[in-house]
Amino acid sequence: MNICAIICELNPFHNGHEYIFRRAREITSADYVIALMSGNFVQRGFPAITDEYTRAKCAVECGADVVLELPAVYAIASADRFASGAINILASLPVTHVAMGTESDGDDVCIAAEIQHKQSEKFINILKCGLGSANYAKSLTAATAATAASDYGKDEAAFASMLAKPNNILAVAYKKALLDSSSDVKFTPIKRIGDETSENSYGRYASASEIRSNINHKEIERTMPKRTYDILMSELSAHPVDLNAYSAIMLHSLRGSEVCNIENTPDCAEGFGYKIKELAHKCASYDELLSKLPTSRFTRGRIMRICAETLLGITKEMQNSGYHHTRLLAIKRDALELLGAFPKSVITNKKSESAVPDDMKDIFRIDKKASEVFSIITKAPDSFYRKLPIF
Repeated sequence: MNICAIICELNPFHNGHEYIFRRAREITSADYVIALMSGNFVQRGFPAITDEYTRAKCAVECGADVVLELPAVYAIASADRFASGAINILASLPVTHVAMGTESDGDDVCIAAEIQHKQSEKFINILKCGLGSANYAKSLTAATAATAASDYGKDEAAFASMLAKPNNILAVAYKKALLDSSSDVKFTPIKRIGDETSENSYGRYASASEIRSNINHKEIERTMPKRTYDILMSELSAHPVDLNAYSAIMLHSLRGSEVCNIENTPDCAEGFGYKIKELAHKCASYDELLSKLPTSRFTRGRIMRICAETLLGITKEMQNSGYHHTRLLAIKRDALELLGAFPKSVITNKKSESAVPDDMKDIFRIDKKASEVFSIITKAPDSFYRKLPIF
């Protein structure tokens, strides 16, 4: 049996996602396609556009057979931790393939992953030199591109440009995580189609960020399958994210947190916690805080992750714990046989929560807290254990 997994956010689900799910099923001859999807918070450290159950419903309507939750401890993380956490969860499941949409040629993605996995002396030296004047992400790109040029005959500038594209960054991280874990799961990169990364088009394909930015424009409807568009609009009408409420919750959290707890989040570093704490008391809003904090080393995205990790209580130790439990969010009726093949690490209800070891319970509770915060900022009932949707 072939089971293909797609690690995703679906924030929101659009035509590009539908294409990736369809092509993944075709290329891998998958009997089932599983979406391992971020929950109520996404990688940039911000609440998703709608709750996880709404997005899971969109996924099973338009391509997935099963939707599992990528826990917040990994969903709110840098690319390498996001990928390694997701791959660690998939390693416990009967998955044969991992598919990923990329902006560029899959061969280059695999070369980049191999370079970062092998970490040759040349690569390490270039990386260390770059860290003296740039942040880690830029230094990693430079070291990978330089090694690709010298060892694989690639054009260094073009390779660096390839590595700067958001989906390629994650794809490289997924492939590297598979190599690091010596996994037998087959990596299946799928070239994206259409102008999905455009910031000003209203064609059939648009990026998720473009859709979110223009969600009130009627033209956005054409960028999404009609069924998922209707589901999204219905949920947004009833329970839109209240950014003012989120700002207030975030400032309250940062002001009340100890500096040591801020600095124990995975994306923080010693000394920066003091700056966050100080500005949290001085700023009148979360947006004001974000406008004053970024530096060459601490980008806006990294800072948003630090703040979300502080709010939810995510620590460095948690991300390195090997946690591999995941919750079942949605399943098609004709995929119910998969439930028998899933290990106890897949949580289907309150009773199966007992399978989470005591020393991992705090990590499991992070997702409960994320659900509670999301319910407050959307003025919706807390739905952490909503009745399992079966379609």
